[in-house]
Amino acid sequence: MYFESQATPFPRKLICIFVFPSPVIPLEAKSYTMNIRYLLLQSLLLFSISISGQTPTEQDCLGAIPLFHTVYYQDSSYTGSGNFPNEISTAGCPASCLLSGEKNDVWYIFTVQSTGNLCFNIIPNSSSDDYDWAVFNLTNASCTDIFSDSTLMVSCNYSATSGTTGANGLDSMICANASDKKNNAQIPVVSGETFVLNISNFSATQSGYTLDFSCTDTAIFTNNPTSEKPPGKSAVIYPNPAENEVSVMIESKIYADFCLSVFDLTGKQIMSTPLINESDNEKKSYRFSVASLPAGSYVVVIFSESGMFDRLPLMIIR
Repeated sequence: MYFESQATPFPRKLICIFVFPSPVIPLEAKSYTMNIRYLLLQSLLLFSISISGQTPTEQDCLGAIPLFHTVYYQDSSYTGSGNFPNEISTAGCPASCLLSGEKNDVWYIFTVQSTGNLCFNIIPNSSSDDYDWAVFNLTNASCTDIFSDSTLMVSCNYSATSGTTGANGLDSMICANASDKKNNAQIPVVSGETFVLNISNFSATQSGYTLDFSCTDTAIFTNNPTSEKPPGKSAVIYPNPAENEVSVMIESKIYADFCLSVFDLTGKQIMSTPLINESDNEKKSYRFSVASLPAGSYVVVIFSESGMFDRLPLMIIR
């Protein structure tokens, strides 16, 4: 299904195929799979704001940082526990080994690209720092399920020993208590599964750490475009909330065609359309109809020929 648009109905270059009714994903869209999963989880922000008045940060599961690289450098550690505390159970294994819950923590999210064993190390910049962590499988669940559903926890370490820790295969543990060692077994994963990783800083220092997945024997971050907008590029959607028609203003210094897709909060793609650039102007405007969409919250994702260009929340009212 295509939107009504001022653009020509067929793209010259950009292939606009982002329909994922089954695990079989079109080749043109495969590199965007992880981004879409992130967007759907983070789009719950719309509900969080309206219900609780709080905006999720990277210290909340709903605001988890997408991982696109094998090695992630965190120069300084976090303090506090975000705007949504108590997301993790303190009941102990098997629900979670983090008896202190979220403590000076941050959340990361990623989707596995091929079946294999997930392996990572958390390497403190100061060897005396004590980091604890937990991995949860959100493939068929949401952030709000973590506290009550013990089956979502796939690996956790609460060891009181300082230094490097992780699911690195140097031990066979899955859920480690304070008196256990710092190393867990590697995590068996299946292509398409989505996980969140919570890292808590028990030491409450600001030294930072390195999150290193280089020991993993499966593809996690292969061919995934960045979610950050390149310099000089932006998009605005209006009116928002909308009833029947929406306009998208795209500002880009690069001449390019675009593809616009709309997803609901279950991950289902509702609509998609190519946006053909017929002008050399940096600002380009496109209109499309939302008259057929039920009232609710959606995520609008704009792709260019080089990757994801922008993502925008959209609310439909009736």
